[in-house]
Amino acid sequence: MPRSPINLASQCGENPTSFARLRVEYWPVERLEPYERNPRKNDKAVEQIRASIREFGFAVPILAKSDGEIVDGHLRLKGAIAERMREVPVGPLRWVDRCTGESLPANGQPLSELG
Repeated sequence: MPRSPINLASQCGENPTSFARLRVEYWPVERLEPYERNPRKNDKAVEQIRASIREFGFAVPILAKSDGEIVDGHLRLKGAIAERMREVPVGPLRWVDRCTGESLPANGQPLSELG
């Protein structure tokens, strides 16, 4: 059974409400690094995400650990690079660094699907 962020916080001795609010920052695209074992091969969808970025803007931030490793948003980064964006919105998941190390993205499950 997948672990929820709230359960992870409790297991790490963190107050679950201490990271309940997502903070969004703008990072240079060069600061972000794709997770090397990302199981999704979605290069065919880059044109669709580019069109979405052009029409609606960057509506959902990329989620990344503080070292820049992407937890969720690989396709959005590809679309942003294709659109020659220099900066993208990022939700830094500093609690992932403190609580889970490498374990959160290792199963290849999007953070939004964690129970």
